[in-house]
Amino acid sequence: MTRGGGSRNRRRRGMTLPELLAAGLLFATLSAPLMIASVETLRESARVQAEMSLQWDLDQALGRLARVIREATVVQQAEAAALEISRPTGVRHRWFVQGQELREQLGVGEPFVLARNVTALRFSYFAASGGQILSTSNLERIGAVRVDLTLSRAGFTRSGSVLVELRNRS
Repeated sequence: MTRGGGSRNRRRRGMTLPELLAAGLLFATLSAPLMIASVETLRESARVQAEMSLQWDLDQALGRLARVIREATVVQQAEAAALEISRPTGVRHRWFVQGQELREQLGVGEPFVLARNVTALRFSYFAASGGQILSTSNLERIGAVRVDLTLSRAGFTRSGSVLVELRNRS
């Protein structure tokens, strides 16, 4: 037998069963917290993404409402939960909630969905001088519209409002 030959053969054989078990236990012990942290990070990422998506939907709906209402020449119908206006082009726009969807109708066309998961929609009306109009029997007095909109999805609720002056009011 050569000098050191015994240890050389042992190195070629690989690891013993107790060494493998110890290495596996060490790996599991060190990797478990990393796996837990990874799962929590993915959950938090999904939560943040759902919340941001809801905020995006709210911002898009309020932005669309503001852009179109701003161009109104005449308010045709003014209710707490529905609004209809005419634009300079003569096209009528109507907004209302059906089920949990905010819908917009152009003229006599088929209404389309502007936002989903709507839990509240309220239109408030103001005179050009700034005072709130409580009775909408005199539509030509309306100079501004405030829209309050609330969306809820996946346990998150977002609310927003916009006050829009009618620029082309006749």
